[in-house]
Amino acid sequence: MYNAYCYIITAKSNLHVGTSSEELTPIDNIIQRDPLTKLPNINESSLKGAIKEYIYYKEQSKAHPNDENAGAKLLKTIFGSVPDAMIEELDTLLKKKNNNSHEEGSEEEKLRSLKSSQKGQVLFDDARVLCLPIRSNNGYFYRATSDVVLRDFIDKLELYKLNSEDIRVLKEYLESLDDNFNEPLIFDDAAVELEYVGTASKLDNSDLKEILRALIGERVAILPHKEFEKHASRLPIIDRNKLDNGESKNLWFEEVVPRESKFYFVLNVPSEKITIDKQIETLYDKFHKHLLSGTFIQIGASATIGYGRCIIEHYLNNKGESND
Repeated sequence: MYNAYCYIITAKSNLHVGTSSEELTPIDNIIQRDPLTKLPNINESSLKGAIKEYIYYKEQSKAHPNDENAGAKLLKTIFGSVPDAMIEELDTLLKKKNNNSHEEGSEEEKLRSLKSSQKGQVLFDDARVLCLPIRSNNGYFYRATSDVVLRDFIDKLELYKLNSEDIRVLKEYLESLDDNFNEPLIFDDAAVELEYVGTASKLDNSDLKEILRALIGERVAILPHKEFEKHASRLPIIDRNKLDNGESKNLWFEEVVPRESKFYFVLNVPSEKITIDKQIETLYDKFHKHLLSGTFIQIGASATIGYGRCIIEHYLNNKGESND
């Protein structure tokens, strides 16, 4: 049995999680997209790898006076293996032991077992887009989502039995929309023009406003899904250049997801306490605290030029508790 936890990723800088493509396109480096919806997403393996590296560096910054292998035990249990850099550290420890014991239960054999791979205890989901920023004529950007994106979000939560009163209210509102929903909605009083979309109408629903504020943030715009699809297809294309004897030369063109975009994903954790030895009662609590520490997690490429700075927040678990 598993317990499910829903998390929200907020990109605080431009994000490029790339993929290869056989399609003819003038863009050299394109982003990952859902194969069904064609909307931006972060594949399971990319997300797992980014979080694994993040947890590794968080563990490296902590002292473990009672167990120098605590970080390796955490990583192997959660992810199934440890990073290459940690394998080198384990090899160094084995050399220090200067003992070739292979007896079951010996300290040397425990170190060797940490180097091997196994099935990770936590099941990772892909991260799907929740909102994308859209420019307006009033000097602010809005956080654009769509009726279909929100319905898919609710479907995902219901699949994992993640229910709350907020989700029930949001679902009821979406069910009230008819097939003629064809203009963007915002909660502002003033008339607002959204880029490429047109004038937004005011949505007078204070309960829904607070629910979407908690989920997405301030200045939410609900777009008809066709408009959201168009918006998601017009993501920024940045040309990467280099200076060659004072002359700027193009290296490539790459697609990015703009900062303040949000994604959601679900982690499934064994309902029983995860143990790898008697010294560790529960590793997921430790993993969860690392994940929600408020420091930036690097997701995707081009970290040296500031891409991929993200934060992760807990939204909902299967007890109906949110935003803890």
